[in-house]
Amino acid sequence: MSTGHVFIATSLDGFIALEDGTIDWSLQRDDPGEDHGYDDFIKDIDAIVMGRGSFQMLRDHRPWPYNLPVLVLSKTLSGQDIPSDLEDKVRVSGNSPQQAMAMLEAEGCGRVYVDGGLIIRKRWFSPTFRISV
Repeated sequence: MSTGHVFIATSLDGFIALEDGTIDWSLQRDDPGEDHGYDDFIKDIDAIVMGRGSFQMLRDHRPWPYNLPVLVLSKTLSGQDIPSDLEDKVRVSGNSPQQAMAMLEAEGCGRVYVDGGLIIRKRWFSPTFRISV
């Protein structure tokens, strides 16, 4: 069974983004070498699922930050919205989160990194969705 897992930066008052939706504040570190456990988290992940908003923030970021397959859940994006250099790394699906998890499970993905505030907030992602703090 596939399980969804979250790794997210939050402010002390519970926010993950600024009012304009940017997450730049979370990328600033006092110690540039500190990853806050991200490397340990990501090493056991098989795939990443993110929402449209998260993908659009990252779409033009180079180098591409992920070495795992990425599935973008969107009703408005299509494969044509994926930059050509990411076509072998990113795909778009209009499936529900539950359908996406079932699809990834059928592909052999056990642990799925769920990225994106809206997807995480809705908590309907999977019966095996885990948020670890």
